[in-house]
Amino acid sequence: MELFPHDDGSIDAEGFIGGLHAGYNWQMDSFLLGVEADGEFADLSGETDVDLVSCCSNWGELKKDIDWLASLRLRAGYAADRALFYVTGGLAAGGVDMRHRNVEEVVTYSESETAWGWTLGGGLEYALTDDVSARIEYRYTDLANTELDARVRDFRFENDFHAVRAGLSWHF
Repeated sequence: MELFPHDDGSIDAEGFIGGLHAGYNWQMDSFLLGVEADGEFADLSGETDVDLVSCCSNWGELKKDIDWLASLRLRAGYAADRALFYVTGGLAAGGVDMRHRNVEEVVTYSESETAWGWTLGGGLEYALTDDVSARIEYRYTDLANTELDARVRDFRFENDFHAVRAGLSWHF
């Protein structure tokens, strides 16, 4: 008996990310080096159907949720007047919940785990005042693959995604 997820096994997770960041920067002339950490609530969710054979016979549904994210990153940038152009990258972690539910909803297998990986991106930060700046940032995050044991077979979940973040920073 073979099981095939729809869409070549991919689950596109969509949702919202929001949280807090903190860091420390060293500026030397126009160049900046820094370290940042963040903790974020995440509401990233996706699902797909699973077939019993390659052509038909729906066997159930797979669902993946990422509930929280955190990262510890280095940051390097170039300041031009009140604007800072930067790149950032480092360690990332996230809480991944996986679930398989059969068609009759009689049997459900679920598992939660912390997935570790990396993140890389860049952005623009603009000083609104001497104490407050606004930023927009793109980051790609690749958390480790996770697996769900559904007795009949194991399902592997890839946990990578792209995110655009906007934020405000208060400088001490």
